[in-house]
Amino acid sequence: MSRYNLLDETWIPVIRKDTGQVEEVSMMSLFQHAETYQALAGDMETQNFAMLRIFLAVLVTIFTRVDAEGEAYAWLELSGGDRLVVDEPVDPEDADDYMDALEDTWNAVWQKHAFPEVVSRYLQAWHDSFFLLDEIRPFMQVTKEALVKHLQLPSGKETSATRGQSFKGKQINRLISESANKEALFAPMTGKEKSRMTEAELARWLIMMQGYVGTADKGKFPTPNKVVNSKGWLFDLGGIYVAGQDLFETLWLNTMLSHTEGERYTLARQTPCWESEPEDWLEKTMRGAPQTNLASLYTAWSRAIYIAPTWTPEQEVSLGAVKVTEIAHDNAFLEPMTLWRYNKTGDHKGQFTPRVHRPEEALWRSFGLITMQGDAEKRPGIIDHYHAIEPAIHHRLVALHAVGMQSDGNATSWLPVDELADVLYLNEVLLTDTDDGGWSIRIRDTVEDTKDVIQNVYRPFVREVAELRDIERSSFVENHQTALYHAVDAPFRDWLRAVNPSESKDAQIAQWKDTLRHLVLEAAYPIMLEAAPRDFIGKTNKDGRKNIITAYNWFKRHLNQKIPPPRKEKQDESSLQEA
Repeated sequence: MSRYNLLDETWIPVIRKDTGQVEEVSMMSLFQHAETYQALAGDMETQNFAMLRIFLAVLVTIFTRVDAEGEAYAWLELSGGDRLVVDEPVDPEDADDYMDALEDTWNAVWQKHAFPEVVSRYLQAWHDSFFLLDEIRPFMQVTKEALVKHLQLPSGKETSATRGQSFKGKQINRLISESANKEALFAPMTGKEKSRMTEAELARWLIMMQGYVGTADKGKFPTPNKVVNSKGWLFDLGGIYVAGQDLFETLWLNTMLSHTEGERYTLARQTPCWESEPEDWLEKTMRGAPQTNLASLYTAWSRAIYIAPTWTPEQEVSLGAVKVTEIAHDNAFLEPMTLWRYNKTGDHKGQFTPRVHRPEEALWRSFGLITMQGDAEKRPGIIDHYHAIEPAIHHRLVALHAVGMQSDGNATSWLPVDELADVLYLNEVLLTDTDDGGWSIRIRDTVEDTKDVIQNVYRPFVREVAELRDIERSSFVENHQTALYHAVDAPFRDWLRAVNPSESKDAQIAQWKDTLRHLVLEAAYPIMLEAAPRDFIGKTNKDGRKNIITAYNWFKRHLNQKIPPPRKEKQDESSLQEA
């Protein structure tokens, strides 16, 4: 029994360009009319990101095998008709010619501003692999027989996974995230309705679960060696992607046909999960086989999931899940859609690993991680890709999106508790002009200068005030620093969006620093106005007498060193001077 095929059924929420309204479309319609939709409009940004990668897997699979006209590349041997099965991959000797052809394909599809008909033909050829509910090839799931086999269960023995009872719908629906032991009081629904879903909702949450799940569940396969269980590959990413002016542009701008890490990944055969039998994919996943291609990575599983094919929306959602082996993180540069960090200590010393987004930091504060490249710096592959395709795009304002999941901080569970989403609008030149003295370097330095003023001028001043007032220092300092970052956030974004690469760098950066100086003074001024007599009396320590005036004078002196005041700056501090 096969039900609810994702190619035909309407399950993908999108925003229409002409009306601005949200509607649900099928996977086939998504590719046939991508240029008429503005963006994905799923239940959460993390869900959109997980679905985006499934669609990117479709595109990178097809267009590394055929060109914009649907013709197979001369250096590949294909069979299976529209299934485009790769019999012989590209010979390394032909790598340069093949990569030139991939570039031509990317440019040709971009110029058409619509996906060729070969996409629909390919998907239709693999139609049977896209059933949400199926006894043989369920999408991103395994069969009950496969679970029993690999769990090595005795005859007649069952587990919660093989009964399809490891997870309730309310646990995989991240708008609720209710555990079996603790009720979510402010959920958008109550009672049994928390675990009820339509097929469309189940399809979306299934895809998200394979990317973000945590490790609190108990089911795992018997293995001879200790393995690290996956909490979802996307969970550990500081996800990042470029959004275009419509859904076609967003999909194609993030489609990397020629991998920026070179031949190793470009020549690899693309192996999305739907081209494998579920049991074969499970065996590969269980043994922690290295990821070698984007289509495989974009469709990777965090769980072997079993959904009873007889389930209907009238029933509560209940599914079985068993942990699989985590994807290796060290120098995993196949992954193009994440920030990176260089580990100077710890288990990953000397290696790059994905860097998750920090909830207290806006995306612009990580500008250096996005644009810089060096021995201890690694920018996202998708930004390198943007460098490569920039000649075909021409100058434009781009939207750089950041997506991530925040955990509960408990290393034994890693429960997803909140998502992180941010977007920066900026001229693409600010991303691609990485020469010495170029825009990328200057913006990176401006961001670091901004952080330096807040953390090394304003923060010490606030800390000194806390000591003078004998109040709990850490929370007082953190609250004031957070408030200043919040005050700086919108003006910096507006300034970044307005930067004109054809105008003077020095003048535009000086304009921002004048704004920053004003914002920092505005933040410090109320602290001075709140001063009580004891603040002026101050304290004596080994460095002499300190009070709020000496603290403020230190603050102003160092601020002036970082950002010299304008010649005609008006000082509105007469009342403080009289005091």
